[in-house]
Amino acid sequence: MKRCSMRRTRTVSRKMLSGLSVFAMAASVAVATPSVASADALPTGPWTAIGPVQREGGPSAFTSSEVPRPGATLVQDGRGAQTLCTVSWPVLRRGTSLGYLTAGHCNQQQGAPLWIPATPFGTPRVRLAPLQDSARGLDERGASQDSAVFYLSRAAREAGASDLAPAPGVVLRGVLTPAQVMAMPKGTSVCMNGARSGVTCGPLIAADEKTLEWGGGAVSGDSGAPVFVVDRDGDAMAIGMLTGGPTDTDNFATYLAPALERLGVSAVVGPDSKR
Repeated sequence: MKRCSMRRTRTVSRKMLSGLSVFAMAASVAVATPSVASADALPTGPWTAIGPVQREGGPSAFTSSEVPRPGATLVQDGRGAQTLCTVSWPVLRRGTSLGYLTAGHCNQQQGAPLWIPATPFGTPRVRLAPLQDSARGLDERGASQDSAVFYLSRAAREAGASDLAPAPGVVLRGVLTPAQVMAMPKGTSVCMNGARSGVTCGPLIAADEKTLEWGGGAVSGDSGAPVFVVDRDGDAMAIGMLTGGPTDTDNFATYLAPALERLGVSAVVGPDSKR
């Protein structure tokens, strides 16, 4: 299976990208687990595509951002190599500590320096706390795990130095359980926001209790990207995070709900997650 992280022995290449978007976190942030809100309060579709199957012009080298945000490139400096992945869902621990998820297989070296390229030129760097609590494979309950988390410093939280939206114009309303995803019909539009592929959408191919398979575009460097469904109003429900795939348009995601439970965190939802 193709893995969607990227290991490089050189620095991030220089490539001009689109402009940056910054969203300051409000003092009060709504959170959700799969059982927080009633079904009547959550969007139920129909789900739509908000991006192409593959990025027009091909994948970018990386996506810069002045603050942590879903879809930005996440770089881990290992011994003699760099691992490039994607910043994923924002989460809260104990209601106060804001962090972001990514794929567990992106944590190639425990405690290694972690950063985001702040500009399209790759420098300066937005330095982050190292990845922690990484896990891959089946947990004791049989759920498939591929997740890790980093938390923002208190100074960064107080400065509002974060961006919470899963994609431009999209607001997260809740988190789907694996059973809810398995109930979706084949062909349902599933979207992803990858650091190299951008926002891509493709048809649901299959879903079981461990993973979801869909036909949206993803390449090496997109690992950890948030995967979701979204309606015409921009209201989204989280599914999970990109873990890999055999081809660029046949990819797999692990579910977000088991990752939240394992880590003891809640997903950030509501108006504060829209940009």
